[in-house]
Amino acid sequence: MRVLFDADSLIQYLGGKEPAATKIEAFIQMQDSRIRILDVVLVKVIETLAEKYKIPKDTICDTAEGLIHNSHVVCNNILLLNTLILYRDSNINIVTAYVSANAHMQGLRLYTFDKEFKKVRTIKDWLDYHK
Repeated sequence: MRVLFDADSLIQYLGGKEPAATKIEAFIQMQDSRIRILDVVLVKVIETLAEKYKIPKDTICDTAEGLIHNSHVVCNNILLLNTLILYRDSNINIVTAYVSANAHMQGLRLYTFDKEFKKVRTIKDWLDYHK
């Protein structure tokens, strides 16, 4: 069975909310399941877990990495894992991490007015920051 998970389903799962988390885990582990997770959905879920539910960044990253590595999950693995690395290692929000990882992987210069990007060590050489 192929499905697309929405943000609420992933918030329930990654946030450990029962009984939804157990039901979703059982579905993910089904032999014939293929779960598609969109980048924008996972980024929104991480933002919600961090900001609304105050779940620690390391906990969110560990759980999200486990989900991304699951053989039944189909997503933009490399981009999302790079996003999680930047998010975990820098004092930035998940959206900044996602945009930074995306720009870096595509070899793009980042044009921004947002000084938060200056906190990302890996992009300082190709950042066009404007005041």
